[in-house]
Amino acid sequence: MNFNNSELSATKKIYALLVGIDQYAPDSEVPTLRGCQNDIKAIEAYLKDQIAGEWELFEPRILTNEQATRQGIIDGFQEYLCQAGTNDIVLFYYSGHGGQQKAPEELLHLDPDGLNETLVCYDSRSPGGYDLADKELRYLLSKVAEKEPRIIVILDSCHSGAGTRNIDPSVLGTGLAPEDTRTRPLSSFIFAEDEKFKNLLLTSSEVDKKKTG
Repeated sequence: MNFNNSELSATKKIYALLVGIDQYAPDSEVPTLRGCQNDIKAIEAYLKDQIAGEWELFEPRILTNEQATRQGIIDGFQEYLCQAGTNDIVLFYYSGHGGQQKAPEELLHLDPDGLNETLVCYDSRSPGGYDLADKELRYLLSKVAEKEPRIIVILDSCHSGAGTRNIDPSVLGTGLAPEDTRTRPLSSFIFAEDEKFKNLLLTSSEVDKKKTG
């Protein structure tokens, strides 16, 4: 990720939502990670170096540990990244646990394995909480994209044992995020009240059923 002079001269602002979670909510039973907050410090320093003192271009929002709740991350998209317009650059950087969860029946046509890929927020494994699902992330990004900024997404996470962050707990002092065995209801997704999006899902589902019926 490099920004040359011509890119910066055409850029109004760089909106960076940087999320790093080492410590999760005590009642979530999610193991501690190491290095996620350091990742955020490193990417912030790198971006500052890239813009070479043009501070008015750089407006980061940084969420670490207890700041990086599910709602806090959603607000970061809706209240902050959605401000970006044409020629602005948007960066979403996440460093923390990833996971999987059982998809609702309405979304099974989008998930042949029956699982959503997720980002584990600070409080999303607390009682009554949910991870941020891949479809929710795409929904949030679609809202950011409406004003046509340039969008970059970097996810430094794993799911259900895949990836590299948690390969060796004896080295990192951590384990995997516990499996979320609940089947998540569609009503719990952030796009549940978006009738246009839900109708698109239902239409897609009916088309798939006709193809396979």
